Amino acid sequence: MKKKLLMVSAALVWLSGSMAVAQTVDEVVEKHVQAMGGADKLNSLKSVRISSKMQVMGTEVTQTATAVHQKALRQDINAGGMTMTQVVEGDKGWGINPMMGQNEPTPTPDEQVKLMADQMDLTGSLFNFKNKGNTVELVGKEALGTADTYKLKVTKKNGGVEMVNLDAKSFLPLRVVVTAKVQGQDFRQEMTNSNFQQVDGITFPFAMEVKNDAIPGGGPIMVTVSKVEVNPTIDETIFKMPAKK
Repeated sequence: MKKKLLMVSAALVWLSGSMAVAQTVDEVVEKHVQAMGGADKLNSLKSVRISSKMQVMGTEVTQTATAVHQKALRQDINAGGMTMTQVVEGDKGWGINPMMGQNEPTPTPDEQVKLMADQMDLTGSLFNFKNKGNTVELVGKEALGTADTYKLKVTKKNGGVEMVNLDAKSFLPLRVVVTAKVQGQDFRQEMTNSNFQQVDGITFPFAMEVKNDAIPGGGPIMVTVSKVEVNPTIDETIFKMPAKK
């Protein structure tokens, strides 16, 4: 009888511990949502236009990212007088890259579209994660520089994985690491965020250090955001692939 009681007690301890972890995940995510502006503000986010600049291999590059929530994304990158354009709309994409001798619009491979499609979710992978089909696991706490963070593992519905470090005090995302398969190759991107500011009640990072396998030279790129427009009017014809000349 004593052995059975011990087994039941152990099972109850395990169950209560599991429930505590689940509650902790929900609590951490809820505080993150509040830090980003709150559920009402995030639900009201329908479109965004972000202007930024960066240094790439000694050249100043400017970028404009225009997105309609969960529908379309366009990135225009200007360097040395040439403009590279990359667009995703739904499950299709296209691009123009004169820096690589590609002057006509060309369809984007499906796996690359899949990777870029995550950026069409303007509210982030943690907000309403259950409704989005994502699962979130609280891995534990981790020091990131001088900050203590909660480390979360987000497994997305499409199979991609994000490791998110939320500041233990502000609950803002200090670092996001994305891993995925692109054209059969492992892809990893690490983004470290800082200089958080609110625009129309929604929080955005205005400084980012980006590292990924596709960056020329493999070094980090420092991105400085100059302007964020929340819910601008967007002519959605900019997402349509133009006819070849």
